[in-house]
Amino acid sequence: MTSSSMIPVITYVLSDCGSLPVVENSSNNATVQGTYPVNYAVRFKCNVGHEPDGTVVIVCGGGGWQGELRCREVFCPALNPPDNGMIIGSPSYKVGSFITFECNEGYDLKGSSQLLCRTNLQFDSSPPVCKVKMCPGFGAVENGRTFQETAGGIENDYGSVIKVTCNSGYIIHGTSHVTCKVDGTWSTRPVCKGISCPQFEGMNSNCIDKFLLYGTLYYMTCINAPNTRVAGPTEDEPNVCKADGTWQFIEFACYCNCNLTSYDRNIMKISNLAQGYLPHGEILQWSCKNDCTKRTTDALKCVDGEMTMPQCDCPSFTASPAWAILLIVVGGISVISGVGVLAYKKFFGKNLHTDGDQAKVAMNTNDGNVEINAEDKSKNPLKSSK
Repeated sequence: MTSSSMIPVITYVLSDCGSLPVVENSSNNATVQGTYPVNYAVRFKCNVGHEPDGTVVIVCGGGGWQGELRCREVFCPALNPPDNGMIIGSPSYKVGSFITFECNEGYDLKGSSQLLCRTNLQFDSSPPVCKVKMCPGFGAVENGRTFQETAGGIENDYGSVIKVTCNSGYIIHGTSHVTCKVDGTWSTRPVCKGISCPQFEGMNSNCIDKFLLYGTLYYMTCINAPNTRVAGPTEDEPNVCKADGTWQFIEFACYCNCNLTSYDRNIMKISNLAQGYLPHGEILQWSCKNDCTKRTTDALKCVDGEMTMPQCDCPSFTASPAWAILLIVVGGISVISGVGVLAYKKFFGKNLHTDGDQAKVAMNTNDGNVEINAEDKSKNPLKSSK
């Protein structure tokens, strides 16, 4: 009996594939549902805004699907906000989304305010820019000057400030600083008007040495003589013509003080002089003495170096009849002696000496009492004997 061996036969049966694998954010071209036969191929396509990561075609290999795919989301590149501008909100930069731009105050947006992120991950246009708003040329100010700082190298742009000053003799009406506003217009322009302040008290006072009117400023110095300065503690402080047409100091002057240095102290007493001068505006405090009386009872006031001077009336000296006769006799002798001396000199041409002194004689002439020098015949006021 012949024995024979049996060889087992293994048969592999390839089974169909089950449901398709789930790939988020994708679609596929499968035409059947349920089970899929061996070697059935399915092509996947990622949705807009996504790109494939893996195999886009998977095949039923009998018992399972062969291949793996993931669709990952993609974005447009992030953008920086423009200079002097901003990006509104927090953009996603996803495909199909918009990025919105806005400029800061005083700037205009040049370009599109919204950009679209396209499927090619590019924006539909270039990012916009923010341009500063410009004011028109400011022009000249009549009777004035203008100055504008241009640190950025640009004139008349938003925020620019122009300073206006007026020429000498003119005063500014309005604000001195004009600004280029957000709407591209200048703020209110000032004007330069001639100084309209009236003449202040003391402008023509007598002890002013020098004065200078510079714009709205009136400088004044006093002469080097006793005076009373009103307003302004120092000569460096001027009087200012203000914008409302009034002076800072209503009274601004160099008043002269009144000179009483030579009053007769024998018959008069004055108590309120300063080095012989009565200050401007003060009333003289005075009295008469030695039985003398005031000629006036009115108040004597110093006004800018001028005033009515004080006078005292004193009683006259009255002599008794005997003394009067003696004085007449003595006076007659003196006159006769004087005439004799003059006649001697005239006819004999000689000098007459008395006790070694040159002869002098007092005469009563139409000019009053004079002293005649016998040699040069000059006239000099008589000195009263005491």
